[in-house]
Amino acid sequence: AGVERAAQLAGEGWLVAFGIAPTEPATGYGYIRMGAPLAGGHRVDRFVEKPDRATAESFLASGDHVWNGGIFCMRAGRYREELARHRPAMAASVDEAMVGAASTGRQCHPAPAPFAAIAGESIDYAVMEKTNRAAVVSADMGWSDIGSWDAVLAARARDSDGNSTMGRADLVECRNVLVESDGPRVSAIGLEDVVIVVDGDEVLVTTRAGAQAVGRLPGASGR
Repeated sequence: AGVERAAQLAGEGWLVAFGIAPTEPATGYGYIRMGAPLAGGHRVDRFVEKPDRATAESFLASGDHVWNGGIFCMRAGRYREELARHRPAMAASVDEAMVGAASTGRQCHPAPAPFAAIAGESIDYAVMEKTNRAAVVSADMGWSDIGSWDAVLAARARDSDGNSTMGRADLVECRNVLVESDGPRVSAIGLEDVVIVVDGDEVLVTTRAGAQAVGRLPGASGR
């Protein structure tokens, strides 16, 4: 039903975001405040990126905020128009990539060089936060942003103590611990609600509660 409502709005020229009903005051997710009602959805009043705990709790209590699922429905031509309006240089680069595009069946392959030269930017920042034709449709689906290591643990299969491991790991008397290692063996005793990640020569150790603050670490930007 949500997809049908989004498709109808997209056919009317709206750029539609799917909003997920929040189940907790998550601080690691983006939110959308729903504005004036539309047939099958709402106008987007504003996008809010990763609020603090108190703000997230107020969003949950208000009933007029949904999580930004990062899933969109729109006509390609309408998106191209809005991209040209708000990011003209990016739109010009897209056009250049499409001029040299090759098609295989129903697949389109943009010209590699001009496509690779397009600066990376999320659709939220480039277009959705700027257009006056943004709409949101509530969608009831199994969804997680997997925006933190705690969310990874919640999505993974766990043992009887709530632990989840990937790679070499030995856990003794541990509960609700996530270990992910691409090399060295991780051994832990007596830990609870802890995340341990080993990536090459880099090691992250955090509580589950602190996992959403990883972006504040030096060197975390853009990773």
